Amino acid sequence: MDTPHSPTARTCSPSSSSMPASMGDRRSRMTGTPWPATSGATTANSALRIGAIGWEEEPATDVAMANMRAMLREAMEEGAFGISTGLDYPPGAYASTDELAALTNEAARHGGFYHTHVRYPLGDRFLDPFREAIEIGRRGNGPVHLTHFYHHQTHPGGPEQLLALVDEARQAGHDVTFDSYPYEWASTRLLIQLPQWVQSGGPMALKERLADGATRDRLRAEMTARGAAYTGPAGWADLRLGAFTRPENLRWESGTLADVMRETGSDALDAICDLLLAENLGVAQVTSGPWSETLPHFVRHPVGMVGTDSTFLGEKPSPRTYGSFPRILGQFVRDEQLLSLEEAVRKMTSAPAARLGLHDRGLLRNGYAADLVILDPARVRSNATYDEPRRFPDGIEYVVVNGQLVVDSGRHTGALPGRALRRGQKPQ
Repeated sequence: MDTPHSPTARTCSPSSSSMPASMGDRRSRMTGTPWPATSGATTANSALRIGAIGWEEEPATDVAMANMRAMLREAMEEGAFGISTGLDYPPGAYASTDELAALTNEAARHGGFYHTHVRYPLGDRFLDPFREAIEIGRRGNGPVHLTHFYHHQTHPGGPEQLLALVDEARQAGHDVTFDSYPYEWASTRLLIQLPQWVQSGGPMALKERLADGATRDRLRAEMTARGAAYTGPAGWADLRLGAFTRPENLRWESGTLADVMRETGSDALDAICDLLLAENLGVAQVTSGPWSETLPHFVRHPVGMVGTDSTFLGEKPSPRTYGSFPRILGQFVRDEQLLSLEEAVRKMTSAPAARLGLHDRGLLRNGYAADLVILDPARVRSNATYDEPRRFPDGIEYVVVNGQLVVDSGRHTGALPGRALRRGQKPQ
């Protein structure tokens, strides 16, 4: 459906169809709320689709495209850093390559970039998702940043092939960068286990389908077609569940889907559907992600940056939530000597600041914001693990944010000096 242009930069949870405030309103709310860290935001293509089309799996008409471009333009004028996608997640996943290229062009015209969690099910599920991302930047004449770029153990080729895509694009004159995190565990919503068509129409339509026996039969047939690993508990032994809220389900917190299947006698499909319905679609999962043996290829690459990626759901998120940066400094730099301390720090500070176009952050320089981490290189290390992901690191003694001491001798001071940044914001 086509809808009138409505206010901008919106996000929506998987269990709600409501639309929060514009990018400007969100920035104002963040600025007025005490917060320990500095933050900035991109505009999600899912939010634009909800505003212009809704949750339906349908192509964007000319009217819808005009509405999305107008909403994105408004968001960029209000300080968004670019457009972002999570192309495993509806309704943003319903966008075509052409649609995303047009939106990338709009963002680029205002100094923004295309920041993407790629369409992993596309084509060969290996190189094709990243080829599409680079093509979107090429068609849209905008910079591209590939987020959580890594090599999975199930990929048919090696990490060199993935990195060659970046190198070849840059040699052809395209601005392509990426970030990686140094953990083999990924986290997201349990909904990702279901095909995207089942989410068309939004959360209410999804819940109706999950409760329908005929729809479950169709889903079960699709899951069975994916292979024997998807039919029995053994195939789900490393998929840990979290973010439960109902008392009767708290026993599953940090358990696996295999545990649920064994105790309830359900197959995987019924277990997933029953849990999602009981928890208003809000169940989280942690499962295997990057192949640890090939992670150094990405961390060492000249245009690679260090990042993290997590959902703040449940008591046991991915360990990357608490451990990504100290793991690089302790394991990759000090213990394994895969890169120098200086290069690791650059990948965490000045390189991301340059990608975002921050004029007064990322370097120690007169007139720049005083954002500092003071650590002991001999002691710094991550303590976050799969079983205990919320353990804080060792060796980080002091943290200064916007000139205020936030961590003193390893303890939080209570200071909340964070602020919301705008794209193109000049030093004061």
